[in-house]
Amino acid sequence: MSAPLLRVTGLTKVYPNGVVALRGVDLTVDEGEFVVVIGRSGSGKSTLLRCLNRLVEPTQGTLEFEGRDVTTCRGAELRRLRRRVGMIFQHFNLVRRATVETNVLTGALESAGLVASLAGFWPRAERERAARTLAEVGLLAQRRRRADSLSGGQQQRVFSSAFRAMFGTSHRKKALSCALLYSQKLNRRTLNGQLFAQ
Repeated sequence: MSAPLLRVTGLTKVYPNGVVALRGVDLTVDEGEFVVVIGRSGSGKSTLLRCLNRLVEPTQGTLEFEGRDVTTCRGAELRRLRRRVGMIFQHFNLVRRATVETNVLTGALESAGLVASLAGFWPRAERERAARTLAEVGLLAQRRRRADSLSGGQQQRVFSSAFRAMFGTSHRKKALSCALLYSQKLNRRTLNGQLFAQ
């Protein structure tokens, strides 16, 4: 049996004000697996997810991604890790005045290059990928509309498409989905550890 895609061991986060957000969380995620973390407001769900790509530094514990301890990654190595671990935030942060297609293409900004993308020159392969992801969520016909003209649910689907556009075909299977926006058959999991810090 292969090693899990993600292994979290003894993850603890204590904020400077003394709040214990996570205490001893253990979690494994296999490649292709969908995991949903459910809990009340303030229970540490966002802290857990932000620790996974090191937007929040854990106080204690280890994070292994693809068999490699990434707890101590810094600089360019940490930036490479973040490109491999996508995250859907609670707020969509779309460019409201840009088109739906442009918002999706921003997910591929790194591969297109800043100057070319600012000038509106996106590689053909990226435009085709954007069209595919928009078609998957039923928004291909809306691709020329401004993002702020869409409903909240449609904006959520645009953000989901941008998230998927970050990953090329070879990486898509390994993308960790931190939020499910569509109906999926969910595999309920129990965290071995205390997510609800008292």
